[in-house]
Amino acid sequence: MSSATPRSRTADAETALHAAEQALRRARRTYARRLLGLVADALAERHPEAVRLDVRTVVDGREHLADALHDARGEYVWGDPGRVVVVRETADDALGGPVTVAVHDARDLVLRALEVHDGPLEELLRHDPADGTHWMPLRRG
Repeated sequence: MSSATPRSRTADAETALHAAEQALRRARRTYARRLLGLVADALAERHPEAVRLDVRTVVDGREHLADALHDARGEYVWGDPGRVVVVRETADDALGGPVTVAVHDARDLVLRALEVHDGPLEELLRHDPADGTHWMPLRRG
């Protein structure tokens, strides 16, 4: 027979649930950051003059639109980020190298990352308070 009281079992369950929820939030944020990193790397390679991708917020801050690419001076570079090839490193690949997963629309991947994260945009994107634009840097560092 267990010596734990119903109250202590409830507290243990609440602690375990809280820890699991925290781990899920961290995993979602990590996934979103990695996905945005893949998009940023692909866009930086295709548009070397671009340093950022603007992400506009619409519909009372609940919907987002991956907008245009801009250079270091804030000048417009390209309106449509286009499609990117997503690669995955696999240890079990016969060649031990990257494997092309698929070609995806860059805007769709950015939106997927933001939806999965389901947290404040400032945790993933930089913010320009002057015009309210959030943006994703294409250069890491």
